[in-house]
Amino acid sequence: MPPKCKGNGKRKGAAPPAPKPAVARAVPVPYRLRPKAASSGSNGSTTTIEKSKPEFPPLPICPATFRDTERLETGPLRHALVVAEPPRPAEAWRTFLDGMLTTFDMIRNGIVVLPEGAIVEPGPCDELHPAVKELMIVAEAHDVVIVGGSMVETDAKKPGQSWNTCPVVGKTGLLGSYRKRMLGSLDGMKARETASNIGIFNTPAGRLGVLICLDIEEDMLLLETASSCDVIANPAHIPYVPAGLWEHAVQPVQRRLQWWARACGVTILRSDPRPPAGMGTSMAITPCETFLGTEARSSIIQVVMPTNQKRQQLLSWHVARMRTEPLDNCGASFTVVAQEAGSYGDHMGIESLPYFTDSGLELRSCPQGFAVHRASNGCLLHVLPLPEPVTSIVKGGGDLAATYLFGKNFAVRSVAGKQWRISVRHNNVDVSFEELFAEYPPSDEARLFWEAAACPRSTSRQGCLLSSPASPAATGLDSAHGHSVDDTEHVVRTQTGSSTHVEAHGLELQAAIGQDSASIAVQLCSEIQGLAHELMACVQQLNSVVEGQAK
Repeated sequence: MPPKCKGNGKRKGAAPPAPKPAVARAVPVPYRLRPKAASSGSNGSTTTIEKSKPEFPPLPICPATFRDTERLETGPLRHALVVAEPPRPAEAWRTFLDGMLTTFDMIRNGIVVLPEGAIVEPGPCDELHPAVKELMIVAEAHDVVIVGGSMVETDAKKPGQSWNTCPVVGKTGLLGSYRKRMLGSLDGMKARETASNIGIFNTPAGRLGVLICLDIEEDMLLLETASSCDVIANPAHIPYVPAGLWEHAVQPVQRRLQWWARACGVTILRSDPRPPAGMGTSMAITPCETFLGTEARSSIIQVVMPTNQKRQQLLSWHVARMRTEPLDNCGASFTVVAQEAGSYGDHMGIESLPYFTDSGLELRSCPQGFAVHRASNGCLLHVLPLPEPVTSIVKGGGDLAATYLFGKNFAVRSVAGKQWRISVRHNNVDVSFEELFAEYPPSDEARLFWEAAACPRSTSRQGCLLSSPASPAATGLDSAHGHSVDDTEHVVRTQTGSSTHVEAHGLELQAAIGQDSASIAVQLCSEIQGLAHELMACVQQLNSVVEGQAK
């Protein structure tokens, strides 16, 4: 009788199994080292497919002036609802949407976006599909355009094949459908071969583009869609992770879409089911604002979108530093979060509008929502579109540690009691509201950016003398720009020969005339920061010597 074995049943003293040959071992290859897709050229040669990105517009360097009024107006507002509800049958969608649209009383020709996988009934994507029929009834009753999330589309003529398809429905019926092209992280080429072309639809709400979930993470698909429309609907579904934080899921999505919305001048409406159906990364992003739900489980985000094509950026001082990651260099933006009225304590100050700040700003109510003006001359600085005009402002926004008058966030309230918390960021760095619109540059870097761009490069003016506003008496007004210019010899920029010479308190920088002035300012800031570090090191050494002598 053979001896009993313990553990895995192998006899003692048995020879270990032979190792696998090297060719049979699975070695993971990092994504960045994987071969890229290639296509054959006309002569048979292989050419690499390169992803293209838009050229990001230059960041603004100062707040608006009277000449920028046309770039600040919102134009007629277009309403939209981002619905983050989990999937449900066709009749249930009609009941829910009909009640929701009756409650919100949307203006005609609005847009409603449902999440990916919202429709549970598979079948052909046509007007006979049960979900499409129900959505058509809602769209006709409320005169809206409904982006129906997505469904599993099948075709009897092509058995065994299916598509992840988004129907777009208007009051006149089915306007068209779009098939998801990026089926997975490794199925890009297969998806493009079997899916539909670019999803652009002419709707009563304007030219509407559709990208489903992963499609919007592909630069080439996002660029070609954004180039042909004003609004992009992005039905998505991020699987729910109970241990994950909603903020951590939202931030990378917001960071990417914020950059693209600003670069392409489009509005992006993203709908992701609320937990536990999804992670709830729903948002609406314009070139100047980001609208978020109160929390992950927020089922609806109400948005108003400007239609002025000239409104492509928020004009403000260059408050934050240039970031290493290009996606972070997206300029200034507002983040708007809907909240319940009274969510802030009684210790917060509530002021009626119009309200004048100590820093020279006038905050006014307007039909579009909320406006910021320069108190000294009434110059319009920004219009923040909101679903309702606001009548009061809540200072501090719940942040007791905030600096300045409003700090890094504050809240506004409408007549109906709706409340929105507003925070401001520059290059994805939290900044103070009043820093963006200060009368004078709030930092050395902001001043350098402005001074570098304020000096014309024409040979008619050989130089200009600029400085920070040390004293009002010694400060003149630059009529061409609307901001103060000091006569003190702080920064001198002249053109000599084939190069531009910049001097700043002994710092010299040689730069080609063709080089952008903003990059010159960045180099100047780097030089100044380096000198500041050296100065701090010298001070520390001096303190050490003094302490040693004292002992």
